[in-house]
Amino acid sequence: MGPIETAVLRGASSLLPIVGRKALSRRQQSRISSLAEETLAADKTFDFIETLNDDQVRRLKSFVESPQFGQLALQVMTSVIGGFTDELHADLREQLRISLGYEQIFTNADLLQAVDSIQELLYSSIYAVRSSIPDALDSGHAAAIAARVAAAAARNSELLTRIDTLDSINEFARKIGAQVRALHAKLTLPSVVAHAKTVSRDKLYVEPRLYGFAETGEEEASKPTSLSHLIEHQSRFVILGDPGAGKSTLTAKLAFDLASNRSSSQYRHVPLLFVVRDHANTLRHDTQKFISHLHAACEQLYNVTPPDHAIEYLLLNGRATIIIDGVDELGDVHHRAKFAQMVESFANLYPLTRIIVTSRVIGYPEAPLSSSIFPSYRVTPFSETQVGTYVEKWFRLDDSISRSSQDSFTHSFMKESSAIIDLRSNPLILSLLCALYSSERFIPQNKPEIYHKCAEVLFESWDRSRGIAVPLKFRSQVKPAVQRLAWKIFNDPAGRQALPKSQIQRFLVQSVLREKFEDESEAEEAANEFLNFCAGRAWVLTKVGGNALQPLYGFTHRTFLEYFTAAQLVKQQPDPTAVWSKLGAHLQDASWDVVGQLAVQILDSDYDGGGDGLLKLLINEIEGCRAEQRKYQLISFGVRCLDAIVPSSDILKKIVRETVRLCSSEPGMNRLVFRNHEDESFPENKDLVLKSLLSTNMPENERRVTKATAEAIERACLTMSTSCSAGFIYADLLREEHSLIRARLSSEVANELRTRPVNDCAKYWRDMLDVPTSQQITEHGLKTLYLNRRFGNHVENSCAHMLICSAAMPPHSLDSETSRREQEGQLISLYSTLISFELTDYRAMELYVKNTFWQGLPEKLESERIDALDPIARAAVLMLLIPTFGITERNARIRDERIKWIATARKEMARRTAAVQVINEWQLPKDGHRILTSWLMGATSWN
Repeated sequence: MGPIETAVLRGASSLLPIVGRKALSRRQQSRISSLAEETLAADKTFDFIETLNDDQVRRLKSFVESPQFGQLALQVMTSVIGGFTDELHADLREQLRISLGYEQIFTNADLLQAVDSIQELLYSSIYAVRSSIPDALDSGHAAAIAARVAAAAARNSELLTRIDTLDSINEFARKIGAQVRALHAKLTLPSVVAHAKTVSRDKLYVEPRLYGFAETGEEEASKPTSLSHLIEHQSRFVILGDPGAGKSTLTAKLAFDLASNRSSSQYRHVPLLFVVRDHANTLRHDTQKFISHLHAACEQLYNVTPPDHAIEYLLLNGRATIIIDGVDELGDVHHRAKFAQMVESFANLYPLTRIIVTSRVIGYPEAPLSSSIFPSYRVTPFSETQVGTYVEKWFRLDDSISRSSQDSFTHSFMKESSAIIDLRSNPLILSLLCALYSSERFIPQNKPEIYHKCAEVLFESWDRSRGIAVPLKFRSQVKPAVQRLAWKIFNDPAGRQALPKSQIQRFLVQSVLREKFEDESEAEEAANEFLNFCAGRAWVLTKVGGNALQPLYGFTHRTFLEYFTAAQLVKQQPDPTAVWSKLGAHLQDASWDVVGQLAVQILDSDYDGGGDGLLKLLINEIEGCRAEQRKYQLISFGVRCLDAIVPSSDILKKIVRETVRLCSSEPGMNRLVFRNHEDESFPENKDLVLKSLLSTNMPENERRVTKATAEAIERACLTMSTSCSAGFIYADLLREEHSLIRARLSSEVANELRTRPVNDCAKYWRDMLDVPTSQQITEHGLKTLYLNRRFGNHVENSCAHMLICSAAMPPHSLDSETSRREQEGQLISLYSTLISFELTDYRAMELYVKNTFWQGLPEKLESERIDALDPIARAAVLMLLIPTFGITERNARIRDERIKWIATARKEMARRTAAVQVINEWQLPKDGHRILTSWLMGATSWN
């Protein structure tokens, strides 16, 4: 194939992640290319392409690789799902004619012939993709996308008739790209290294690791991915991370890379970065469409006014990548939920537009974007290797010292910070530690002290070390001013993250400096001196923009705003009751979470009994609380406090007990779910609190949490009913590597539980999680074998699926002969129960196996594996397979000939004789033989 044909085919294949939610393997790509080559070689219409000169070929190839051509290809691909109509065919042709005409590659005489050739080429490529991978387009998800694409295509057709030329739109795209490159090319450092406040991004940036969740809900803890990989294979996703994890740095780099055309698959894309905090007040109170906010972002952030129709054209034609940074900064869950609805609606309107969203982890589950549209990926803390790479790069930036000294600094920093591995794994804190170590060769051991010392260095010590006079004393003037200013900005009614210089001056004079100066003019001068000092040197508080009249001042990073706010909160009234009265009123607001944790840590550090006193108030409220959502918020906050302070044993045990009770209150049967996690209404937040508890990072609390959790689970099993989740949790923890509760301390809790006698409640659920007893199956129905097991956002395959995989599929490398024989015994024990159900019961299970767990199972079945089973186990596994054999489209992919005869015989009479012969050869027990042959022959019941 020539370059044009190859480009069109590659573009068609690249749309599958949008429509079919799956990337292509190399084998699938090869299959598509072979089929396309055969199709294209037989079509005479492509002779036209051979007549083009080199310049026309180059420009036409650039066009078919462009996002706007991708929009047309997506219309064709989704039309395959919905069915072509003459009207749709004509509309696609007209869009292609207008779009190709904009490129001015052909004369008017040749334009229509070019349209015909490219259209036929496009149709042939889509046909090749669909024929090679039919299941990628034939799904409910693809059908939903097709409807959205059709609606967007109609709007795009109408828009194209109103645009005479793309000149102004292309110029707008060029200006945005230039501004993005200018603004995001460098990283700002928390100190001055080699007399420069910014450095080239490539000299310091360390690529973060991202972990996601599979469609089944199973956490892919062993499969890290990168942002570049996600961009290649996902059209929408959410990046979650802790404060300071580097989310904003990551999105700025993404915008820069797109604007610089560093991504070959995203060539000519226009990145539009939307920073939520810059528009928080408008988003909370206005009812504008999101596209209006994008217009405002272009003007405010990049000083570029979009011409008429520009953003709409970029969105509809797939040329825009929307990056929404920091949805958590909207604060209250009501505002975040409202914004999530706005973004989802926007995504449906513009199906070809790539959308990336970032948020802090805490609070996101309370107002998430739909996981079916926006899967979540989490930025993980730096590994030790990443920390080492960053530190080495940091000290390499200081060219005033020798290479050997740089290496010495790196080595000594890594050694002296080894006691705070959890803190230095946070990119922001790591950068602050490097700045502090550069100046003082000293590393604090907790977050408040780190923030305090780093701020002190940044405000005072650094300049003094370079012989620059510091006009203000940090402790006596600067720190009080910064703390009060932080409190004012953090609690700003309008949600502003920065304030005009004149407003800050008035505030400082009235609230900080008036009592220190007899003359108001002197106070005003001192306020002005303070702001000039911050703007010129301080990295914590600085100019963050402005207008024609005056500059705006704000905190360079939100974490510093939160630290100084917490310090001021405690300083106002250093009393547990006063502090709790403020924090307790804001637990539903995710933007207060870091402030709360820091305030508790400061209170506990600076005042005797401060931390315990506050947690006692929290526990008292928990014990008297009847509102479920409020109780969840209280317990969740208490659990997070265990990462900040070391409370008394009594208080810790009460927090653990309430956590276990909250998680156990959900009925255990609700954890046996119908399909995938996104199809179920499930209060996973309760589970996530227990996982958070078992992920405690405070070393002094780890052993105490482990023992208290085991005691609380055992107590819950004895005092709560069997139907609650306590037994489920107990039994699941005992399953070792198969546990659904995957947290750092899970194995330690399991070991603690193994020292105790297993109670009846745990035994009941141990059977339900392994292979349900006959009594349990009779009590709850055949579905007990086909329901998936769930804890939080982690979902595990059903018992039926597990037994079939063990008995009838190629062995996994981790499978042992002992395990296989145990599961064969389980099949034998199930047999008498399975034959007690009617055919209608098995047919009803077809709905339960229509999920992603079962999709690839039929094609992996091997009759030789079934040959090796005991005859009773053979009958049992074949009966378990009846529901999936009822889904006809899956049977077409079965490779094993004998399995295919059995799977298709009920629908195809010609196969029945061969299928019955296989059943006869397997020498099944009498009842099993009768049931399976009745089903094969099309019976409506066993009798």
